[in-house]
Amino acid sequence: MKIELVCEGTQCDEVTKHEVVHRFSDAIRRFRNRVTWARVKLVDVRDETGAWAKRCVVQMRLRQRPQVVFAVTERVAQLAVEQAVKRVQRVLERRFARPQALPLPA
Repeated sequence: MKIELVCEGTQCDEVTKHEVVHRFSDAIRRFRNRVTWARVKLVDVRDETGAWAKRCVVQMRLRQRPQVVFAVTERVAQLAVEQAVKRVQRVLERRFARPQALPLPA
């Protein structure tokens, strides 16, 4: 499974790129055979107050499931990445959860 990292308007040095890819790889590890492709995009944006913020956009293609796309915006890039990693884990667990068995009628 390939993870593509794109930086727009923000400085991404090699250490940062390696760290971000590593964190998302760890988050996806349990579902790596079900995730065919992932893109993480770090972008500079203005928030609702007009201040500069960092947005982490995540896009994933899954086997036999709908595509996942979401964005997290925070003042600092590291916080946006942390929130996005947590959300990736929650989304994958929810998408690939085993269906709950319904209780039998009494």
